[in-house]
Amino acid sequence: MNQVKSMLNPVCSVIQGNKSTISLVFAIIVTFSYLPIDDLLKTNVQSSILNNLRINGGVIMKVVMAVLVLCFYLNGDVMNLVLLLWLVKALRL
Repeated sequence: MNQVKSMLNPVCSVIQGNKSTISLVFAIIVTFSYLPIDDLLKTNVQSSILNNLRINGGVIMKVVMAVLVLCFYLNGDVMNLVLLLWLVKALRL
């Protein structure tokens, strides 16, 4: 585990420094996905945005999510870890 931590240390320190911004972005995405925008506007704007995130994410998105999970765990950032895991579940990555 020490090898992984030393390898990811530069990335994890950047993520730790931008913790509040990352929290805000995750909270906005989670809130956006729960709002009944499609039902109120009788459109599929919300569905298409979330589907684009799903489809266009691909392998790169999975690698980024894995690195984020590791960094949040190593930094002890429980709130962002929970938000990220919810996001992974919601986007079915």
